[in-house]
Amino acid sequence: MALKSRILGLAVVAGLLSACGSVNPGAAAVVNGERITMQTADEAARTFCQVNMVGQPEGSATDNTQMRLQAIASLVITEVSEQIAKERGIKVTVDDELTAEVAAFRDSLTADDRAAFDSIYQANMRMGAIATELGRAVAPEEKNPEALAQLGMQELQKALADQDIEIDPRFGLSPELTQIADSGSLSVATVNFDAPAPDERSLALQCSN
Repeated sequence: MALKSRILGLAVVAGLLSACGSVNPGAAAVVNGERITMQTADEAARTFCQVNMVGQPEGSATDNTQMRLQAIASLVITEVSEQIAKERGIKVTVDDELTAEVAAFRDSLTADDRAAFDSIYQANMRMGAIATELGRAVAPEEKNPEALAQLGMQELQKALADQDIEIDPRFGLSPELTQIADSGSLSVATVNFDAPAPDERSLALQCSN
């Protein structure tokens, strides 16, 4: 599976989220009492931006706000999947061996960025494995891995209605994770999330290679 599909492809599950509200100070989201910090969200967004820029021409830029939205969606969904797996006694392992494409990308990162990438990558791989097991429980006769994963994602969607999920309103997200307002102070300049620029919208909405 291609690098972008493994990481950015999980943005398709954003529509599974079913709750949104104010959260504890310093938290990007809270899932059943488990906090996802703004720092974690920043690091994830940086990873999403870096992955998204793979193969793009020099000087290309992408919408930084969308990278943040995809990142927070991924963080929330993977946390929900881990909690459901724990509740249902599902134990999964993922292959630590990287494809050549993924390994080459990882090697191109700094040590700090590599740690963030590893965290996102492993969490997303585990979520896929958990979804597959959820699908297997629904249709034990099914042998196609992709079909099992799809069934598992449907089970996650059903389970989300019972989760207590809160997302910082500054992300400007509806309960379906569609953008309904500016992301305010969450925007930052370029791919470097160390330099907040909430008042410079033309600069803040871009991340570039």
